[in-house]
Amino acid sequence: MTDRLSFSPLRLFALADSESVAHAFADAGVDAVIRRRPRMRDGAEGAPLSEWAAQLDVPLFIQIHRFHAGTGLEVERAIEIGASGIALPGAYSAGEVETLIRLVRNRAKTLIHVDLPRLLEEAEALRRLDWDHLHIGLHRSVRTMVGGLHENARKNSLIADVVASMGERSVSSSVLSFRPDGTIARVDLHPLREVSRTRSPFLIVDAPHTLPREVVSTWIRSIRRAWSDAKRPSPLPSPAEWDRSWASPPR
Repeated sequence: MTDRLSFSPLRLFALADSESVAHAFADAGVDAVIRRRPRMRDGAEGAPLSEWAAQLDVPLFIQIHRFHAGTGLEVERAIEIGASGIALPGAYSAGEVETLIRLVRNRAKTLIHVDLPRLLEEAEALRRLDWDHLHIGLHRSVRTMVGGLHENARKNSLIADVVASMGERSVSSSVLSFRPDGTIARVDLHPLREVSRTRSPFLIVDAPHTLPREVVSTWIRSIRRAWSDAKRPSPLPSPAEWDRSWASPPR
């Protein structure tokens, strides 16, 4: 049986498309804000993003586009702006991840998103690379691989194997996203039992720019409390429990 003392502190990384939501998340106590794929190549968003980096009280990760010919320029621009981290969505190979790490050159943290099927194919190569955070994507292709998402036991077993193979590193596959009214749109929390055994488990929180600040703050406090109060093997409510008890913002 898992002891609550074995749970590592949960870090919250919040996706934000607007400055107001970024500040709401920062004020609510998330550990980092991720700006989702800004248009930096033409310099149109440079000034606002540099202000984000300067004004936020938490680290700012900038999510670049999928790997392409201009990735090096995007990385340089993000670092010039003052980003504390670079997030790469949908890495196709360990080679792309290795190239990104070389482009960043330890000037910022790296957060890599890799879909589960690709990760299973290249786990050994990815394990040898010096990334900072790895997010496992539960893409639609996972349905075919495990015979349907209803077969959660099979999916969770695969994720647990990957997490265990990465050792005590910052790994997650959990996402919590919201609708504009503050209700849950999507929740993937199954692997947090396994991820809680890593050194730095984290949860990606995604919210629309219209979400009121007080709702953001309430949810962040509730997530923290659910994690710290865990006294059973699963440190957060099961998906069914979220559907029943967390379908609307907690009071």
